[in-house]
Amino acid sequence: MTKYKHETVVNADIKSTFDWFEHEGSFRRLMPPWEVAEEVRADDSLEVGSQRIFRFPAPGIPFVNMTWVAEHTGYDKPNYFADTMIKGPFWKWNHNHYLTEKDGVTTVVDDVTYSVPFGPIGMLVDKILGGALVTGRISSMFKARELRLQRDMREHSKYSTIPKKKILIAGSS
Repeated sequence: MTKYKHETVVNADIKSTFDWFEHEGSFRRLMPPWEVAEEVRADDSLEVGSQRIFRFPAPGIPFVNMTWVAEHTGYDKPNYFADTMIKGPFWKWNHNHYLTEKDGVTTVVDDVTYSVPFGPIGMLVDKILGGALVTGRISSMFKARELRLQRDMREHSKYSTIPKKKILIAGSS
């Protein structure tokens, strides 16, 4: 099993940051633009047992799609949530998200443990190719996610003090 860890510092409190992850559409926001993935189904929750299913092109194989089924396996709002790949391109994939706050600044730690297909042979091929198959792609993905989360939270903070309004739209046909 290979371990990957990424830390993101967000200039927002832990509650707002966790709420962002729970917001509908946050997963699509975190998907880097070069990762072409179609969300097939998603439960509107990060709680244990909820699932997210998406489809994406198989790397290097034209006209073939793969399905990834992720199930949430841990939840402790606002400190932690976790997901595990039930079906997908890896032999194993476990992703833990830890959130901590200090002085109004939140640190999000993504802790991923995975096994590439074909075991040691798969790892050797990834190393020979300079990590382009798996390691480099995962690292690039988390760097892109970091930028998206930081930018989104910065934009959210601009409007967080404005009171919410109810807007009535009426009309006739």
